[in-house]
Amino acid sequence: MPSNHSEHPHKFLKNPRVAAVIPCPFSGGQPRAGVDHGPSHLIQDGLIKSIESVGYSTALDELNLSTVLKQDDPDIGILKNPRLVAETNKSLMNTINSHTEKGEFIVTIGGDHSLAIGTLSGTLNAVSTFLVLFLLQMLHKRIITTPYRELQ
Repeated sequence: MPSNHSEHPHKFLKNPRVAAVIPCPFSGGQPRAGVDHGPSHLIQDGLIKSIESVGYSTALDELNLSTVLKQDDPDIGILKNPRLVAETNKSLMNTINSHTEKGEFIVTIGGDHSLAIGTLSGTLNAVSTFLVLFLLQMLHKRIITTPYRELQ
């Protein structure tokens, strides 16, 4: 029996275990400011140390965010900054693909929900079977303030 998490065999991840942490301080796909601060707060609050505490080494890979000018990127219906979102997700997809090809565990931290496009497509380029955990930082506030009956 393995003595710790890093020795446990895994079908898709290679040894040594590496978690590619990809901070995406991006808020271009939605109208509210602030979500772009999430990655830096999670890292400052110990995300890297937590990952390493379960037997992974980490590779921090900052995403080079696209710079499309707002006047060149009008909204389409409810879609905010569609060109910026597309270019950012293409960059994210390529970054993730380079890590999944090496058998690394991907941890994308963002930013707005549109980053799921690049995260999923970058992962699908390398593997056909995977699991997505979508965690909301504000989830604990919603559970605490939402009556139980409303959650059912």
